[in-house]
Amino acid sequence: MTDGWVLGIDLGTTNTAAVAFGPGRPGPLSILFGRQQPVLPSVVSFKNPEMPLVGWLAKDMLLTDPLTTSTDGSGSLDDGSGAST
Repeated sequence: MTDGWVLGIDLGTTNTAAVAFGPGRPGPLSILFGRQQPVLPSVVSFKNPEMPLVGWLAKDMLLTDPLTTSTDGSGSLDDGSGAST
């Protein structure tokens, strides 16, 4: 076990959630995202490729710009190493 903080992230296909465990805490600390919610929609919008939007802002883009907004979280994550996941 570690003496510092530990962050747990659930990258779900519909929502993303996170909790933190810290020294001296009796249990997990829920991370609140925008709109003070414990979950963040697993949505990304690339309307502006230099500044992608995620979460609630991206979900709002589904109606106005569905061609550059994705809810498909089934793709692989890229860590920049060039290795396939």
